[in-house]
Amino acid sequence: MHILGISFGFRTLVADMEYILFLQYYGDWRYSKTRHKDLLKYLNNITDADPNFIFAYTYGSAILAFNLKRYDEAIELIKKGLKYNPKFWRLRLYLGAIMYKERGETIKYVEFLEKALQYEDHPAMIERILGNIYETYKKPDEVCLYWIKIYKTTKDKYTKKFAYKKIQKLIKDKKIGNI
Repeated sequence: MHILGISFGFRTLVADMEYILFLQYYGDWRYSKTRHKDLLKYLNNITDADPNFIFAYTYGSAILAFNLKRYDEAIELIKKGLKYNPKFWRLRLYLGAIMYKERGETIKYVEFLEKALQYEDHPAMIERILGNIYETYKKPDEVCLYWIKIYKTTKDKYTKKFAYKKIQKLIKDKKIGNI
């Protein structure tokens, strides 16, 4: 039925049906004994039917990584999602979050956040997260230049105030030289 439905142009319908099966599988406590060993198979069925089913990638990778601690499978799923949806910044954010939080790979996390900033629809939250991470390992002058850039370019009023306060604090604490 899966192939037949797809071949007749019912990709979305087939993906929705696969998604319902996924929810039933993940919601059944009996499968938790095996740590939902077939979860990735269910997610692949959804995304094979509809490669643009974004929620399957984000929700599925979050479950795999943060609930089941199956990082390699979560990364595999996100990479598949990026193959078909390269401009969807949230997948990069999830990938970065997994690599940073669970594996302690700060530099890779920063790279993904920096890539996400290139998309106009990125949330202002990314600007703040990135600046806060920069504060942990960059020189104060570099951090200040970053916050000045964000202050000038952000579309978010809260982030503009946030950047301004960060700049003021750096000046007040006399942590910056000549910029």
